[in-house]
Amino acid sequence: MTIPLLRRRAKHAKVRTGCRTCRDRHVKCDEQRPTCKRCEDAGKACAGYDAAQVCPPKPQLARQNPTLRSLASFACPLTSREKHAVDFFRLRAIHQMPGSSWLLAWDRLVLPLFQTEPAVLHAAAALASLQRGLIPLSPAFDGVDQAEDLRFALEQYNRTISSLGANIELLEKQRSASAAEAVLVVSLLLFAFELLHGNESRASIHLRGGMKVLMQQLQSTPRTNEGASEGGEVVLRAEPRSLMDLLTHGFVRLDADLSLLAGQSPTLYPTVNGQIPSAFSSLREAAVHLDAIERDVGDTWCEMFKLAEEYVYQSYENAETVNEEILELLIIAKSRTIPLDSAPEVERKTEKITATLTQWMFAFAALPIAGEKRLERILVEAQFFCLWMTAGTWQDEDEQPTDRFLDQCKHMLDSIALYVKRHQAFIAESGSETPETTAQTQPAFAVGTALGPALRVIIERCRDSLLRRQAISLLRGMNMRGVHDAEFLASFYEALVDLEESQARDMLGQPAHALFQCHHIPSAARILESRIGNPELYDDFYHRPYGHMLYITLDAEGEAQAHSQVFFVPRPGSPASVNTVLPGHGFPEVSTLAPTAPSPSKSHT
Repeated sequence: MTIPLLRRRAKHAKVRTGCRTCRDRHVKCDEQRPTCKRCEDAGKACAGYDAAQVCPPKPQLARQNPTLRSLASFACPLTSREKHAVDFFRLRAIHQMPGSSWLLAWDRLVLPLFQTEPAVLHAAAALASLQRGLIPLSPAFDGVDQAEDLRFALEQYNRTISSLGANIELLEKQRSASAAEAVLVVSLLLFAFELLHGNESRASIHLRGGMKVLMQQLQSTPRTNEGASEGGEVVLRAEPRSLMDLLTHGFVRLDADLSLLAGQSPTLYPTVNGQIPSAFSSLREAAVHLDAIERDVGDTWCEMFKLAEEYVYQSYENAETVNEEILELLIIAKSRTIPLDSAPEVERKTEKITATLTQWMFAFAALPIAGEKRLERILVEAQFFCLWMTAGTWQDEDEQPTDRFLDQCKHMLDSIALYVKRHQAFIAESGSETPETTAQTQPAFAVGTALGPALRVIIERCRDSLLRRQAISLLRGMNMRGVHDAEFLASFYEALVDLEESQARDMLGQPAHALFQCHHIPSAARILESRIGNPELYDDFYHRPYGHMLYITLDAEGEAQAHSQVFFVPRPGSPASVNTVLPGHGFPEVSTLAPTAPSPSKSHT
């Protein structure tokens, strides 16, 4: 099923000033006096004009911008250097924080607590000093000692941990809501600190610790049909009304994104009260409904995997002896063809997900496109794109049918390119050292978003050579500091595309470096599934100069075959070349499943 190309409602300015008749007709008034010519031309009686009114803006706590307000006092006495660091955070560093400022709402989460929470102040000072002292993409200032800034950042980090003890003690004794909010905000700030510091394991510890506190607090807080239930379920509000609402959505997004990258199941499972409306009233409403759908897609995919796993162990005699990582890939490939009529509940879930995604798409198309919200809209579209591609292809027997998504891949790629362009990082012209990375974006700018997964979907599923290379280039240009390594991921996908296109050229007798459109690549040359092999052997596996690629193809009989290959990771300034002799990978070059003799009482298709 392809994504229908919906015609979005054209954006028009709302008629707020014209005559009463034109406003009632929802047409633009020429505002001529005493009666407008638009009404005369239409043969309508002009009802005249209202007296000019100035309506005071409605107070909206969640939309206030604290960065524009001066802070009269702080939660604790600060040294002049600490005050300078806090001001730097408030005015500049907060705009270079990991992730999307719209999804994570750093300003609304952090700045209101400056006057009440010392731990938040010290965490902000630590981040500000880290950005100035460590990240080469931050602006340089005359007289700034980067080594001293880094030392001061670590000092403030330690003061944050010390100050946090009072909040944790209050939380354990009284389950104080304010103490819980402070602990959660500090957890996110320390998570961001470790990301920018390049320590992903510590970043994960802070994030997981925050999620544990979040679940405990939501389960202990009485809410009307909202909060958290057993098993990690959290209910999201379409429009956040409190700091806890903002924190909940922020943790949900980070949990979903980082769990996907690590190949793990999320800890939090978001739900939304109420059905999808006929038209969303805001991007955030669309986003929280999509988060809930993502949870359903993930659960259903896991059920399909379990069905395929059971089938493989029953039907293939060597399943117990195949390498675990290779077997997992073979099971994923088999999940495409496992008949769902034997599992009607799973089949109903897949049909419901497709219907829900279609309903969401129509409600989203009815949401007017606001120019200032274009970038935020791209984030929502990227998440939907990933879910739609998953739900639309999980029962495709091979990769040929994915060509139907070409237009959607083109649109998504153009949108991501725009988003990346708008998040280019500042590079100090005075810097004389050779950069360690080719990344050109703000550090960790895409964490908590679906931008990376959307690019990976395009590379894996779209067979247009130019689009794939453009997606790889965008992926390589992302600064994934503390989360992953863009050069490693780009090299993996470059090797994957090179391999697939090389196989296609051999089959078709095409010259070297010939480019392909989607329909040119034969089904037999297409890679069905792929993954990075052996990531658990090294904590820093993606910092190494090579990696292991596992992938699945179909043989002439349509049976899945697993293959393995080592790929090279070229890095800027590295003396190594593509001709470097790479180590072995410990995987068999080709693995297949050997069918068990069919039982007379049971057969499988």
